[in-house]
Amino acid sequence: MQESPILDPKCFVSTITWGLEERIRADHERHRRPPDCPAGRWYVTKSLRPELLAWIHDQPGTGHPRVGATLRLVERRYWWPRWREEVKSYVNSCTDCAQCKSTNQAPSGLLQPLPVPDRPWSHLTMDFITDLPRSEGKTVILTLVDRFSKMCRLVALPKLPTSTELAEVLVREVFRHTGIPEDLVSDRGPQFASRVFKEFCAKLNITLSLTSAYHPQSNGLAERRNREVAKALRLMTRHDPTKWAPSLTWVEYSLNSRINPATNLSPFQCVLGFQPPLFPWDSPACSVPSVESWYQDSKRTWRAVKEALQSRAEVLKTKADRRRRPGFPIRIGQRVWLSTKNLRIPGCKKFTVRYIGPFPVIQRVGPVAVKLQLPKIYRISPTFHISLLKPVHYSLHRQDIRPAEDMPPVPPSTPAWKISGVVDSHRRQGQLQYLVDWMGADTKERSWVSSREVEDKHLNSRFHLPNPSKPAPRGRGRPRKRRGPPGGGRQGGGSVTFPVPEGR
Repeated sequence: MQESPILDPKCFVSTITWGLEERIRADHERHRRPPDCPAGRWYVTKSLRPELLAWIHDQPGTGHPRVGATLRLVERRYWWPRWREEVKSYVNSCTDCAQCKSTNQAPSGLLQPLPVPDRPWSHLTMDFITDLPRSEGKTVILTLVDRFSKMCRLVALPKLPTSTELAEVLVREVFRHTGIPEDLVSDRGPQFASRVFKEFCAKLNITLSLTSAYHPQSNGLAERRNREVAKALRLMTRHDPTKWAPSLTWVEYSLNSRINPATNLSPFQCVLGFQPPLFPWDSPACSVPSVESWYQDSKRTWRAVKEALQSRAEVLKTKADRRRRPGFPIRIGQRVWLSTKNLRIPGCKKFTVRYIGPFPVIQRVGPVAVKLQLPKIYRISPTFHISLLKPVHYSLHRQDIRPAEDMPPVPPSTPAWKISGVVDSHRRQGQLQYLVDWMGADTKERSWVSSREVEDKHLNSRFHLPNPSKPAPRGRGRPRKRRGPPGGGRQGGGSVTFPVPEGR
């Protein structure tokens, strides 16, 4: 019986060799091997190192291994001076690894506690509790917390207020009782980040401190108080959630009566100098102190509270920093990758990239936050905490890293402000500005913006056609400022479309 062959006669068997390996072997035999090269390993010349690293790390068969795995693959056969440093820099500079791989390291940026105020109600934090069932016509709670005494003020509202309505609520419900504060901390909600609210704070000499995007820890006091308010309302209205509005007063009273473990005082004691009774029969019998005695007692209490808060802040910072690591050094112009953990990128969440970019840093905002130069299609706040960033690494064996041309679009996380019309124009310090209306906003929201922000040229035309004497963009070749004898200049602002004749 004749045995049939396993392989087709047209096939032949041979060992597989790679062209790159043959060239490395040829160079190894042709060049003199350095004395430091270990026995059994090939010396790789400088011209073949980029191709070797790309073959070991970037090929689909290797799957873009991390630094340790790549080092072990290179160590099997190859060697050259300082090969470990070059392999590490090559892997760290891989664009695919930087975008598609998540990190298991602790978050960057050590805790930066806010400065402790000197007195009650000088520094406040605020936030909203939304999506509540309608109760007596109210669906939203405005939470304000004094950072010194931890006293809170809870205001029920029918809906999320506009920036103008928010300013009126603050004056009516808080400022008239506690005075105008020095600093307000809030997130980047549209009410707080609007031009109207910023102008309102500027007129009252209030510093408005907005947290960085997707980092609620910056406003942790208000976030924690929101959880306590929601928990208390859940317990009090578990049988009928639509009755939360009448219970809000008692929730505020109970929160302000609790003893703060850091100061061993309740917010009432810290602000008023005494603890109001929870029940009428608990009221202690005491004489009314004199004004000077009350002032000295309050002063001593506030000093003790400040020392206790500073000590507590140091303890909390030490505990928090155990789970964090110092941030990488940041310089203006440096390019970084931005995490997509909090960005709503279209597509399957499992397969979307973990980082996008890189984007250049254009400004430092505090010790652990920076401002990035984002594309215009990204209608999100450009200020981020460094825990959401990682630096771009470079290697001598790679070309310069450029932003991906097919970068995924990021839907807006907050409503974007869009200009609907131009009302007036003027020049300030030589720069043309327009008074504009915002789409979906009241006329009270009008504000002056730079002419560069009015991208729709039809809005300019519709304004300057009936107003030829208003300041307008200068045409090409027109001098920036015309010097001449007093009274010899032209009248009005002129227009590119309708120039004013000389001698008018």
